[in-house]
Amino acid sequence: MKDLIKLKTMDRLSLRIITPTKLFIDQEVECVNMTTIDGDITVYKNHTPLISSLTLSKILVRNLNNKEEMYIHVHRGLLNVTGHQVKIITSNAYFVDKDGNKI
Repeated sequence: MKDLIKLKTMDRLSLRIITPTKLFIDQEVECVNMTTIDGDITVYKNHTPLISSLTLSKILVRNLNNKEEMYIHVHRGLLNVTGHQVKIITSNAYFVDKDGNKI
């Protein structure tokens, strides 16, 4: 049973965005697109491990089930990617529309 749970978890990409005051988001997603100091990157499950710095930017998140997109503004931050998890630590995060306007 543990192996089955582990396989199901490994089949998905987990996104966690953490600010100093709260866990902003913690959910499973299809992919995450963001801007690092080295340029744009899109992360899917099984991505190569990576640590980078994020610029002041808008993150595109594609939801797992309905493929709906949501946008999140981050005020710079640190990115840590493992095979099945994206962690972002930032000083500020909030939802925005496609044009970058705060929702």
